[in-house]
Amino acid sequence: MLFLDSLSKKVLLSLCLFILSAGLSAQDTLTVYVDNTGYSIDSLDANLYYVPVRVRNLTDIVGLDITIETGAGATMVAVADTLLPTAGTTVSLPNDTTLRVLYIDFTGGSLSYEDDEAIFVMAVHFEGMPGDCFPFNITAFEAVHIDDPGATVPFNAIAEEICLPTIVALSGVVATPNGIPLDSVLIQIIQSDTLYSTLTDTLGRYSFESVPVLDTAIISPVFKLNEDTRIERISGINIIDFIVMSRHILGTELITSPYTLIAADVNNSHSISTADLIALRSYVLYRTDSYPNNPFYRFLDAGFVFPNMANPWETDFPESVIINPVSNRTDINFVGIKIGNVRE
Repeated sequence: MLFLDSLSKKVLLSLCLFILSAGLSAQDTLTVYVDNTGYSIDSLDANLYYVPVRVRNLTDIVGLDITIETGAGATMVAVADTLLPTAGTTVSLPNDTTLRVLYIDFTGGSLSYEDDEAIFVMAVHFEGMPGDCFPFNITAFEAVHIDDPGATVPFNAIAEEICLPTIVALSGVVATPNGIPLDSVLIQIIQSDTLYSTLTDTLGRYSFESVPVLDTAIISPVFKLNEDTRIERISGINIIDFIVMSRHILGTELITSPYTLIAADVNNSHSISTADLIALRSYVLYRTDSYPNNPFYRFLDAGFVFPNMANPWETDFPESVIINPVSNRTDINFVGIKIGNVRE
């Protein structure tokens, strides 16, 4: 058995307390950081980024004062969103590259946040090229705990930098006007002299994972690969389609959907007439090998709104989407219209 004198016991106890307190400090220290991966980009201004500021181990705080500085080429615009109470929160911009947020509780309560929760979101405008990086430093920070309002809480501020992306991911869905997914649709992106291609899956989804951000991209569905034969192309077209088109031509029951009107315009004359019935019948009965001046599918930008629902040809409807890819997009969707099928 090991016996210690009183001095050794005190030294050992102090050492144990030091190790214990150090362990708790590393685990429980209030941490604040700029999220350099969870930002978003404004849909109208490709240079305007929304950058969250997040915290860990922030509990029972009654006062908070944080200053964040960035570098040349980045401009602090505003606090775009905040989870701090409006009452008691003050935002200031001492200069173009500095943002200060001050919060003081006047209600007798306190603030607590989940780990990695955003306490506010900075709106920052960047001027640079893809791959350029901008530092974000937390140059001042003070937090006051409800149990000790006379002292500030120890903290750990993590400096980060945000780099403008060099590649982005683009994706979307191709479906019928009724929302039925279209698989095996060839999707192409043309960017400068480069062509990217992919196919939609069984849920109508497609994606491009590495599209450079520098050049304008034209995204277009081309055709449906699994409808290579006549039987596959006329699948779903029957006598009902002829009846619907005939009633519209006679004026007894008009087609009201712009997508259906486009489907009924078999000869692509920008109108519906007996010539469309003849063209559809000729193909179905093997008298012709294709529709006159029309593919078997038309694909429209799903975000397009027809100015005149009764006349979809009044303006050119977009069959591709042209974008300047600066951020990931998951909403580049298309509506697939099967020509001659007026019941979808």
